[in-house]
Amino acid sequence: MGNLTWTVGVPLFLTVVFVALFFEERQPRRRGRLDRFLALFDPAPGGPSVRALRRGRDLRTLVAHVSARTAGPLGPLVRTGQLDDVRTRLAWAGRPYGLGAEEFAVMRLLLAVLCFVTVALLSFVSGRLAVFALAPVAAASGYMLADWWLTAAGRRRQAEFRRALPHFVDLLATACEAGLNLPEAVERLSRYSPSGLLEGEFARAWQDIRAGKRRQDALQELAERNGVEELSLLVFALTQAEQYGTPVVRILRQQARQLRLARQNAAEAEAQRATVKVIFPVLVFIFIPLAVLMVGPAVWNLSRAIGW
Repeated sequence: MGNLTWTVGVPLFLTVVFVALFFEERQPRRRGRLDRFLALFDPAPGGPSVRALRRGRDLRTLVAHVSARTAGPLGPLVRTGQLDDVRTRLAWAGRPYGLGAEEFAVMRLLLAVLCFVTVALLSFVSGRLAVFALAPVAAASGYMLADWWLTAAGRRRQAEFRRALPHFVDLLATACEAGLNLPEAVERLSRYSPSGLLEGEFARAWQDIRAGKRRQDALQELAERNGVEELSLLVFALTQAEQYGTPVVRILRQQARQLRLARQNAAEAEAQRATVKVIFPVLVFIFIPLAVLMVGPAVWNLSRAIGW
């Protein structure tokens, strides 16, 4: 009972303390504690990191801040090839919480170290050295948890792109049929739907074009930083239309039809896979218990009759 108290009570106590501290910092009279803590990482009082945390006031902002401050000392532990992969996945996820590649890589290392130290402390406090054998497993789990979170964020964002793309292309085609050119149509859509992902990404691409970048390069960067195959096909079609003088409206209508057909085919394929996936749960949770209920009493009576 005592070991269970230490194993469960210590992490629970630390969690309650940290949550109480951050909720307490919301009150104006008690905000000096967090400033003094941040001063350990940022000596300039009221610096940009402190102001960012004041706006966010959550633990995730604090993690991003600590990762940014420790990226320099721990930077040599991160390989350049890893940074390229992390940079691509961060772009696909939309740069969550403003994290850069170096900051995320350092945060991943810090999470692994934190998990290792936590399990080691629990082993020391409980007096069971066998628990310490789980420390490397906890460190690897913390490292992979950060990767899983980033991958899941990227997949959610890409799925949102795929859902919104056919409707967005239809709106673009309608705006172009009304007499607007493609940049004006994108600007009009981004004005009336400022929170849309596609509208924001296309508006960003046209800002790059107005800043002097070639249209083909800006559209290619748009496709690369989102990693959505359907968006890459749309960008390729728009680029070909510009090169060969094909009407943009015709290309957009054709792309919208293809996107809807592809989404319909994907839904049908998912429905067929669902039929296969449901076989195992039905077998385990219905047929096997039913067989036990039907055959079990007969086997029990038979075993008693023959004296087993």
